[in-house]
Amino acid sequence: MNTIDIDVIVNKVIVRDQLSDGDYPRLLDIALDGYKQVFRKVLPNYKTLLLTWDDDSRRMIKYPKDYSKYLIVGVPFLMPNGNMSILTLSRNDDMYFDKPVVCDCTCENNLTVTSSVDSTLDLLETGQTPFTDSFYFGRTYRDGQYVGEMYGLGGGQSYMGSFTPDDANQCFWFGSDVPVNNGGIVLRYKPLAIDYDGQTVKGIPEAAEETLIAWTQWKRLNIRNSGMGERDKAEYRYIAERDDLNNHTNGMTSSEILDAYFEGLTFGIAR
Repeated sequence: MNTIDIDVIVNKVIVRDQLSDGDYPRLLDIALDGYKQVFRKVLPNYKTLLLTWDDDSRRMIKYPKDYSKYLIVGVPFLMPNGNMSILTLSRNDDMYFDKPVVCDCTCENNLTVTSSVDSTLDLLETGQTPFTDSFYFGRTYRDGQYVGEMYGLGGGQSYMGSFTPDDANQCFWFGSDVPVNNGGIVLRYKPLAIDYDGQTVKGIPEAAEETLIAWTQWKRLNIRNSGMGERDKAEYRYIAERDDLNNHTNGMTSSEILDAYFEGLTFGIAR
């Protein structure tokens, strides 16, 4: 993929709108905001990293420096066909992670052995699961991957464990059921849009050039130096360029369309 610098966008706006070099700082600020918008809403850029534990006793991993939003959080797993896959984890925002839990009870297989209602409630208040009558089923190979079930677990939850993002502390916390000896945690995420190299922003896809030019031309207009009709026309042009970029970047190819079509067909017995 061919890329350009942010300077290309700003200089083309200066030339096309017959502006002066003194307008460069303001136009650069506008163009950077535009790239953040386009990057977040249109461009599919993402990274996949294998992260190691920063604190395996508390099951914590820090965000990458350029982290913006996670797409997949899971553990690596070698499938029977030889391909390495990602077994995703379930998000659990009720996870207790503020401090290590000290358990004064008798534990067995990470399950608290107790028959007292009072002690059970006390344990629940400390964030533990004191129930002993959970039933596990063996892992089963189905639909091209290993799956596992837990009686009463409910749909939509991963048997590999759960996690929760902690934006305040810039890290992920993982449940005690997540394996720590499986090679680490796979994180697929949306990085930050801006990658500074000195004073230059590089790595902007060339296909986004006209979209960012249209954004900058629109946003540089204000009530004092333009009319409402002129601003509306500039906004409509930006939206049209953004939609064209979206179709170019994220549109399905002809082979992908055929795959999706044939996948949806149901064949019956020929008579």
